[in-house]
Amino acid sequence: MLNELIKKFQGNTQIVFIAQALDQRTALNRFLKKNPFLYEIIPDSKDYAALLDIDSYPSHVILGPDGIVRDIFVSTKENIGALLENSINRISNSK
Repeated sequence: MLNELIKKFQGNTQIVFIAQALDQRTALNRFLKKNPFLYEIIPDSKDYAALLDIDSYPSHVILGPDGIVRDIFVSTKENIGALLENSINRISNSK
């Protein structure tokens, strides 16, 4: 579902998908071989998550073009793709 969302926004250089992972790079690479993920992934990002007060996963952080956090979704909801897409579109259209 999230890979499909990334595909919808391919070609838009204003939107970048980055995933924070708590795993070390080696363990993460093993996981990604079995579970392809199109996000750019930052391994071992506990410190960054702590800065944003993220303590649950999966979490989704939406930044505006100015780098300011606009939305944070902590969820495994079935409609997370739609929530993320709506947030991205709202922020993209508010420029």
